[in-house]
Amino acid sequence: MHAVDTAIEHYGHLGGTDFVKVGKPYDIRFILNGVERHVEVKGSSLFIETVELTINEVTHAHGYEPTDLVVVDGIEWSRSNDMITTTGGRLRVWRDWTPREDDLSARRFAYSLPLT
Repeated sequence: MHAVDTAIEHYGHLGGTDFVKVGKPYDIRFILNGVERHVEVKGSSLFIETVELTINEVTHAHGYEPTDLVVVDGIEWSRSNDMITTTGGRLRVWRDWTPREDDLSARRFAYSLPLT
């Protein structure tokens, strides 16, 4: 949620309005300069160069323009009792993003069990 809130804050500074946290198959919908934009958001406490995408996230990004990818990594966190607090992070934005096929690699496969 920290990464989503960071993305909303970023787009708010650019003049974005009417933010909706969607969740699936993308994370945020909002209006910027009269155009509805969709945003896929990824967050991590580590500094990362790879993110995992679901098939639905990839399909949506291929089928809807404009879609942006936002990555907030290096998020600092602490735990106190049963509560986790998050701060900071490095914000990176890929505007008008469509995942390229040669940048995707399979991590899992669905295997249909043969009939016995």
